[in-house]
Amino acid sequence: MASILPLISLGLSTFGAVQSYRAGEAAAEGSEGKAKAAGEAADLRRESGDLEQEAIKQRSAADIKSALYRRRVAVDNEASAKEAAQDAIDRGETDVMLNALQVRKVIGEQRATMAANGVELTGDDTSPDNLIADTMYTGDINAVIIRDNAGREAKRMLQAGSNFAAEALLLGQSAEDTLEATDIALQGAELETEADILATLAQIQVAKATASATRLQTFGSALGSAGQIGAQYSKFKYTGALD
Repeated sequence: MASILPLISLGLSTFGAVQSYRAGEAAAEGSEGKAKAAGEAADLRRESGDLEQEAIKQRSAADIKSALYRRRVAVDNEASAKEAAQDAIDRGETDVMLNALQVRKVIGEQRATMAANGVELTGDDTSPDNLIADTMYTGDINAVIIRDNAGREAKRMLQAGSNFAAEALLLGQSAEDTLEATDIALQGAELETEADILATLAQIQVAKATASATRLQTFGSALGSAGQIGAQYSKFKYTGALD
């Protein structure tokens, strides 16, 4: 029985050393697993960062395209409003000319009617002369009203054109602001992604360093345990406990 106890002691020491080595190796592998997982996380973060930047670009492109389209519409509307204003003025002048022709026609008819009825136009302030004068005055009033209405319509059109011009200016500025904001957002997203990746890489380095340290410690412990087991074996052998 005395010779079995040293063997049991050596066996337990060896078993303990093996278990300690396995535990150390498992811990090192765990650290390496963390490093690998962190590396995969860094790759995923880089991909997600690329997708985020692409999404920012697409949203920006859509906003800029919309702003530029509406700006083009506003510019076209401004041009149309200016054309409508000029058209109102032109139509007003045409109506004034038609009014003048109509007045001349009416006066001619009045003169003919008066002459046919033997009414003499004396040129002084008499009723027949007043009738023609009233007709001319009415024609002048109508011309003023026509021009005034045409001017009012043209003014409304020009004001609308000015509003469209202001809208076009704002939309153009909006497109420029969106482009500038996009650059800032892209830079921010890129910096955030890089910061996350750098932090993950630091975790990888820590995990790898931990794995290396654990393996060195495990190896040192294994050497120490082997030395102790060897010394114990030599002691038992020297004392004849194993005989």
